[in-house]
Amino acid sequence: MYDEDQRINGICFVIPVNGNDLAFKLPARIPECEKVLISNMGPRTRPETKKKIPQQTERAAWKILSDRVEAQMAMIELSQIEITEVFLSYLYDHRTDKTFFEKLKVKGFGNLLEYNE
Repeated sequence: MYDEDQRINGICFVIPVNGNDLAFKLPARIPECEKVLISNMGPRTRPETKKKIPQQTERAAWKILSDRVEAQMAMIELSQIEITEVFLSYLYDHRTDKTFFEKLKVKGFGNLLEYNE
């Protein structure tokens, strides 16, 4: 996925699960990554290094996301974990443009773990 400036901002994919095509949307969160990289710079950081931060941030966030998906898919292929078990929070509803996690976050997590028989 790309933003309006054609910068990578996430990955979206569809996988069939029990006869249903489920969409998953994982954000790269580039701005958050950039803030962390900038905060970790020392006072002696060279100006040309600072100029490269936006591009470096995009590459780093994408690589982390790519590696994570690859590792999780390997676990799924080896029957160590189920797709919904690992990616449930990223289950994507294209009608609302929200993931399951984003919907839960808005509603609050307070009653999430209540159990009623």
